[in-house]
Amino acid sequence: MNHSETLAKLADALAKAQAEMPVVKFNSINPFLKNKYADLGALIETSRPVLQKYGLAVSQLVSGEGDAVSVETVLLHSSGEFIASKISLPLGEEKGKSSAQVAGSIITYLRRYTYAAALGMYADEDTDGTTLKPQPRAEKSAAHTPESEPTRNEAELISEPETVVEDKPDATKGGKKWSRPFTPESLKEALWVKAQKISNPANEAQTKLFTALWMEYFGKRDDERRLVQEYLTGKKSLKEIDGRMLAAMLDWLKPEKSPDGSGMYVISKLALQELAAVVKFVTEANGQQALI
Repeated sequence: MNHSETLAKLADALAKAQAEMPVVKFNSINPFLKNKYADLGALIETSRPVLQKYGLAVSQLVSGEGDAVSVETVLLHSSGEFIASKISLPLGEEKGKSSAQVAGSIITYLRRYTYAAALGMYADEDTDGTTLKPQPRAEKSAAHTPESEPTRNEAELISEPETVVEDKPDATKGGKKWSRPFTPESLKEALWVKAQKISNPANEAQTKLFTALWMEYFGKRDDERRLVQEYLTGKKSLKEIDGRMLAAMLDWLKPEKSPDGSGMYVISKLALQELAAVVKFVTEANGQQALI
């Protein structure tokens, strides 16, 4: 985070602005978690008159760094004082979307969260600690819009933390039941069984979330990522992985909100432990050294 040498005037103006800031209207509905949220337009429309009254403004600058897109949010005061913070996410790959479209979705996502965070605005219903229960499936699901946020997978794909797949004992598996943490071999087997049981492949938002988490974990270690993908799914490229397998892998990652309060999703600790074991297994098998 960057800021001017002094912040007294900005702090005073921001405190007054927050005291008068109207409650932002939750004008959008997440089609997967069914929770309401305020889109970027609602945040800007609600805050602009109060910001103007106290000499405040928000500027959001977009840039690209390698395979990632970044948004720097700058909170400015008419005195020249400022606070700036920057956040980045990897672009990843999405079926049926150009790189520009993927970047646009991520930019909107980052702008919305960082705008609300900079002004201390409440833009989402609090679903932390809420148990997601399977809901009756509607004949038609809500349409995905550019403002729809990547969220964890739909209720039917969520299983208990202790096990991703509860397979019925049969002769081929000797009556065993998978338990966590998975070994690389049992994880691979569990994912394939899970993928076969899933009725619906990963949708656009689920694919977007998985891609963002997956690419963020591996960073620029593309060779390592492809080895892991090939071992677990039989495909080196993300674009070639079947939608049902993507849904199974997202279920395994068990995305959860980051403890830093940013509202961003991160891979669960247990899945991180298992993923690190897979990376070590496949890199050693290929005569490489895991960079984790």
